[in-house]
Amino acid sequence: QENMKEFLYAYTPDRDRAGGAVPLAFHHPFAGIVFKVSKSQRDLTVKSILIDGIKYQGTCSLDPETGVAIWVPTEIPGMLALTVEKIIPGTVNFGGELCGPYLVLPQKNDGGGKELSIECHWKGYDPDSDEEANDTKILKGRITNEWKASQIYTYSLDLGTSSSEFSTEVIDQGAPSNGYGW
Repeated sequence: QENMKEFLYAYTPDRDRAGGAVPLAFHHPFAGIVFKVSKSQRDLTVKSILIDGIKYQGTCSLDPETGVAIWVPTEIPGMLALTVEKIIPGTVNFGGELCGPYLVLPQKNDGGGKELSIECHWKGYDPDSDEEANDTKILKGRITNEWKASQIYTYSLDLGTSSSEFSTEVIDQGAPSNGYGW
């Protein structure tokens, strides 16, 4: 992500500058993903988010008729490793944005989707066991929706309300939005 360059493109065929200007509609060729905290216990630190099976390289061309970006991702999937280091509540409050948007190639999530792993560290009082807790857990989930160019997909993370709920379902599938001016 640190090395990925963001860019926009505009394509307006069969126009002439007789009026002094050519109107351009700019488009974003990437998709974006954002992670939010929908529910969480207190005193939780989210360390990292890993997305396995992501296609992270490809070639982009424009359809000469429509000007729409066409991506051909490589067939070799990899892992997107995001270092988060956010404290809940603190640097992120309940309902707040945990991290993102991260740029990803538009792609279908075939074959059951991409595996999502979230490393969390919980330190504090555990009401389920009535004692102090200090634990690191890995939450698992899947991303199965398709990522389309110029759309942002927000995934809401349910991180449980106590250390015993770390195994609950992690994500709601992200609905696309055109936020952030994309």
